Amino acid sequence: MANIGRIKQIIGPVVDVSFSEEGSKLPKILNGLKITKEDGSVLIFETQQHLGEDSVRAIAMDSTEGLTRGMEIVDMESPITVPIGDAIKGRFVQCSWRTRLTVYLLLKAIGRVI
Repeated sequence: MANIGRIKQIIGPVVDVSFSEEGSKLPKILNGLKITKEDGSVLIFETQQHLGEDSVRAIAMDSTEGLTRGMEIVDMESPITVPIGDAIKGRFVQCSWRTRLTVYLLLKAIGRVI
């Protein structure tokens, strides 16, 4: 069963999400959250902070334009991941600086810095 929450506040790229519905639990810090907008596009967030017993604060990885309070958001139940390999060479990956740094350090460690 998916862990589903609802947006309760939006301030720029920062979104507070409530997981107060029955059967919901707080996502772990750094877990990805996903919302599918009305136009079918997907927006990913990274959980940054627990706010009390039933809410989290998350950072959007793209524009929050068009989001409204009460929209459904799904816990991905794992951190945001970025594919590594030949398919990503020469491509720009849009993600948070922390994630880009982690990918760079991983690639450097295995001798495959792009």
